[in-house]
Amino acid sequence: MTTSLTIEINIRVAKIKLRKDNVIELKFKNDFLLDAEDVYEIYKAVKELCYGSNKILIVITGDRNGSTREARKLTMAMSSDNSFLSAEAVVINSLPTRIAANFFYKIYKPKHPNKIFKTQDEAEKWVLQFK
Repeated sequence: MTTSLTIEINIRVAKIKLRKDNVIELKFKNDFLLDAEDVYEIYKAVKELCYGSNKILIVITGDRNGSTREARKLTMAMSSDNSFLSAEAVVINSLPTRIAANFFYKIYKPKHPNKIFKTQDEAEKWVLQFK
């Protein structure tokens, strides 16, 4: 699915854009180690792009990425304050990362619907039901 973007925020580890279809797309870069400062930047950018109304988030993971212990702890702590999202689709092509993400979502259950996908096309089709 091709859409034009409205606003794009570039940070060290990702590009975050609010598309014209009102979906926020968070696309991680390759080859980085996510730290707590990155988690804060992502959270702030996504919340800012919501403009006070709930949005759908599609997260597209990169290759050969990791995260510090502090980043993981902060992500878990911040997962309870995601009331600005109505749904979240995560695209993961790495099996070990998919297993870790499934574990994360079972423990820290977001209040909004979420699902992990192997391809962006599958994720795009799933989020259509929340528009």
